[in-house]
Amino acid sequence: MENEITESTGNVFEDLGFEGGEAENLRVRARLMAPLERSLREQGITQAEAAEELGTTQARISELTNGKIQAFSIDALINMLDRAGLEVDVCGRRTPEQHVTLQTKQSSYPLDPRLLSVSPATISFTRPKTVIFQSS
Repeated sequence: MENEITESTGNVFEDLGFEGGEAENLRVRARLMAPLERSLREQGITQAEAAEELGTTQARISELTNGKIQAFSIDALINMLDRAGLEVDVCGRRTPEQHVTLQTKQSSYPLDPRLLSVSPATISFTRPKTVIFQSS
């Protein structure tokens, strides 16, 4: 019997069959949970003490330490990270297979990613495919 090897997409949740947006949401939540759980473990505090520190219940801390990703929203995790004194950085980047181009009748030019930026108060994950511009 020969083993079949399938290359990973880079997102374990997508590899497990979750659709694009849901897989990405689960990946982000997992990445927010890991440092929070690690911080609580390193402090060596009880779940009840952690719950008091983070403004939640012991049952929620139990879900956190047991990796119950779907029990937490991104907002809830960011609030808990803030209460734990951990800073959250957000970075959006284009996936390797994605590209953005600007097409005119004469030629095609790469679109500067800085043109896709958002205001500092907005957090946005976007995956633009192609922007078409036709001059008249």
